[in-house]
Amino acid sequence: MKLGFFPLGSSYYPPHHDPADWERDVKRMARSGLNAMRTAELLATWDIIEREPRQPDFSWVDQILDLCAKHSLRVLLGTGACCPPVWMLDEYPDLPVISRDGVPYPTRGTWSWACIDHSGYLKETDRYLNQLLERYKDHPALLGWQIHNEAGYPFIPQKGKEMDWYCYCPHTTQRFRQWLKRKYQTIEALTDAWRWDPTNARYQRFEQVQPPRAMPIEWGPVTAWLDWRTFCAENWAAFIQRQHDLIKQKDPKHPTTTNLWGEATDYVGALAIDPWKLAQVVDVLGYDLYPGLKKRGVPERRRDALGPFFVSYFLDFARSTCAHNGKPFWLPEIESGPLDGWVKGPRYATRGRDLKRWNLEALAHGAKMILYQGYREWNCIPIHWGALVDLHGEPTERYYAAKEVNQAVKANEQFFIDAEPVPAQVALFYSQDNVFTMAGMSADDFMRRALQGAYEALWTSHHPVDFVSPQHLAQTPYRVIFLPFAAQLSPATCQQLKSFVRRGGILVGFAKCAMLDERGWYYNTRPGGGLDQVFGVREDYIAMEDQLKFTAHLNGRDYETSGFHHHQFLHLDKTTQVLGQFSDGTPALTHHAYGRGQAYYFATHFDMAALGSRAHAEVFHQLLEECRVTRPVLIKGRNSELVDVHLAQSGDEHLLVITNEGTQAAVLTLELPGITFSQAKELFGSQVQLKKGQAARLQVTVDAQDGAAIRLA
Repeated sequence: MKLGFFPLGSSYYPPHHDPADWERDVKRMARSGLNAMRTAELLATWDIIEREPRQPDFSWVDQILDLCAKHSLRVLLGTGACCPPVWMLDEYPDLPVISRDGVPYPTRGTWSWACIDHSGYLKETDRYLNQLLERYKDHPALLGWQIHNEAGYPFIPQKGKEMDWYCYCPHTTQRFRQWLKRKYQTIEALTDAWRWDPTNARYQRFEQVQPPRAMPIEWGPVTAWLDWRTFCAENWAAFIQRQHDLIKQKDPKHPTTTNLWGEATDYVGALAIDPWKLAQVVDVLGYDLYPGLKKRGVPERRRDALGPFFVSYFLDFARSTCAHNGKPFWLPEIESGPLDGWVKGPRYATRGRDLKRWNLEALAHGAKMILYQGYREWNCIPIHWGALVDLHGEPTERYYAAKEVNQAVKANEQFFIDAEPVPAQVALFYSQDNVFTMAGMSADDFMRRALQGAYEALWTSHHPVDFVSPQHLAQTPYRVIFLPFAAQLSPATCQQLKSFVRRGGILVGFAKCAMLDERGWYYNTRPGGGLDQVFGVREDYIAMEDQLKFTAHLNGRDYETSGFHHHQFLHLDKTTQVLGQFSDGTPALTHHAYGRGQAYYFATHFDMAALGSRAHAEVFHQLLEECRVTRPVLIKGRNSELVDVHLAQSGDEHLLVITNEGTQAAVLTLELPGITFSQAKELFGSQVQLKKGQAARLQVTVDAQDGAAIRLA
């Protein structure tokens, strides 16, 4: 869905600021080139607008939309569903979500405290949304509708605790039973599916079934837990679709969106969201990007510190979930200033050059909206939440950095509206079922590390990367698919992967691949689901080992490297080739031809070992070289180790984006095989030298912590 302009803006919540400042702030937004605003979705929303039962006061919303229309800003307006007014507790005292320990979530904490299955909640959210639609659907400033905010259950844990699991209230329990009836049809089928030797419940009727409170790691039934989390994810998608459908009934011309929090991949499963499903039920899916949160780890929130690959990793995941569903993706929140930590913070002192790099990364990855969170901070929330201006509303150096980016985008607006990243030849497999099951087995840390390690290895050698889920395997365009910690694969998914290789694709697996079926039960043969035929290997046994040194043989060279955690002892088919051995001589890396394709297998968690390791990244690179996978940009030069590069295309023109995360200037030579161009213009005025030879080459210097965007024609 194209808007006809490129939205660049920020969140702004007028009730938190002096009304005398509102027009001044909007004017300054417009002067900086911001043309969009997000409001009324969270920090000033339904709970402020409707303080008295069913008596909304829209006066401030009227004023801010009129001001935006006056100064040519468009407004992404929130539906308010994440923050119901407190008076609803008087009429619906059982409204809060309930944890698995039976504790209601506090109403003065984060959003999403109200149960989306409560009939009173559904009635009131429908009513309030209808009022918004009647009042604003024809307002000239309206850009679109944001449904809820960061959909999913609450994710901020109590101090010293992990994220909790929701929702165990009677309303959600009843809805879960209905879901189980549709899936299993009979109570006998459910009882059989939920078999569990330690405590074998023999249900007589669906009314006896309760949502599982014991995770598999706590000796609860695996299939029951997977059913529960799958239901919760589908339930959230259904609620978002409910609001989308209501909007479309009255306002078919404006787009709908919902936004997802943080790293996008809900490894723990506690949010209970499936981004691939959510992308199906709205016009555009949004993601909230906060790179500063990854600069330092926060173990109590399961937040890892990650290297410079993180922004690209985040954006590639976001784009993939949308692109596979034929949808664009937006960034309705992007970090705008020093962030997080309360009085001990900020955890990261965000600067203008950070904003420039992150914006350029977003543009190169195909984002079609970029909104800062927020334009101005709020005195009542002293957490460090970033802002383009200070608490007085006066511009900071970040404001002027944003202005510089805005001017560059405006000068090339149609290109950015149309441009998309050049197609990737490589994809990482991502299954939400696998994520939910691994979380239930307390292996979400392995899931996270495997995806990030494999991605970083590919990022290091500048390979464009997509993510692909099971439902999109049938017509996949990729040459190579990696299976990072794909411990659970259904028989149907295994058949799709077999077909992919049989047609000529290349599959790369790692230890524990296809250990479990769609129920979370063992396959008798591992890799299961027939993938042993593809890889040409079968597990004899597997052991945990601390020292896993091995030598890989690729492209006529030896690479001394190592594995991680598991040593899988393999039985090889006669046609399977050994490309690497552990120090004890057993196979560590194998190759097998299958149909018109090929399959490589690492008998250890080489994907996890690759996180933070350039030596492991080199093995990934050499493997792709052996597979004749090409890269759109070849890069070399001084201080290039922390440089990221991406290529986007619109028609016959290209945009080369380079970001330098390093602390020293990078002096680079870049070659673009297969692309012809005679002009190269850097959008921010930096000098670019065009060298002609067998292939066009560019020479450019990118300052430390800076970025460059070069338009090629």
